Amino acid sequence: MWNNLLSSLRAAARTLFRALLLLLFCGAVAFLIVYPLWKFGTAAPRVYTGAVLAAAAACLLFFAVKKIRAAPWQRTMRTLLISLIAAGAAAAAVAAVMAGRRILAVPAVLLAAAACLLVSAAFNKFAERNGAAR
Repeated sequence: MWNNLLSSLRAAARTLFRALLLLLFCGAVAFLIVYPLWKFGTAAPRVYTGAVLAAAAACLLFFAVKKIRAAPWQRTMRTLLISLIAAGAAAAAVAAVMAGRRILAVPAVLLAAAACLLVSAAFNKFAERNGAAR
C-alpha cells in the first residue's frame, strides 16, 4: 500500500515538475522574442514602425501573389479592378471630407459601387461568352 501511494506521489511530482519546466521554457522563449522587439520599438519608434509595416506588406504581397497564381486571369483582373475602384473611391471620399465638402463623399462612394457592379457584370458576360470558368 505504501509503495502504491509513493509511486502515485512520485508520478504527480514528476508531472508537476514537467509542467513547471514547460512553463519556465515558454516564459524564457517569450522573453527572448519580446524583449528585443520591445527594446527596438522604444529605442527607434519610427524605424520600428517602418520595419513592421514593411514586414506586413511583404506578407500581404506574398499571399496575394500566391492567391493570384492559383486563380484564372479573369477573376484576377476583376478583383484588381474592383480593388482599384474601391481604393480610389475611398481616397476621393477622404479627400472630400478633409476639404470640408462632405457631401461630395456620398456620390464618390455611390459611383464606385456602380462602377464595381459594371466591372463585375462585364467580366461575367465575358466569361459566359468565352466559356471560361468564373
